Amino acid sequence: MVLLLMSLFLYLFSPPLYEYPQKINRFEGYRSKKAMKNQENWEKAQKLMITAYKKARKALLVLGILLIITEYLLFFVFHIDVLFLLIMLEGFIVIGTCLYVHLYVEKRI
Repeated sequence: MVLLLMSLFLYLFSPPLYEYPQKINRFEGYRSKKAMKNQENWEKAQKLMITAYKKARKALLVLGILLIITEYLLFFVFHIDVLFLLIMLEGFIVIGTCLYVHLYVEKRI
């Protein structure tokens, strides 16, 4: 449930994130030592972050739908209460997604 809500939130509120700051700053955009090294790295990192973010957003939506179906089947059909484990799994998926986006950008800068 958490994952589906988060992915829907990303779809609804992420379009403003596609306009990244043109100049290097410490408050907006993808910030890492490599990205802030020079202007070329900054622009490349922002574009790569948007690409990775779009891919991750789609994957989170699909996984969120699959986990909602799984939760429904386990709880309402089979009467198995594993909600805590599924919420933990969703948390690990979110952390893994953040790690994926970071590594995707850092490798390609």
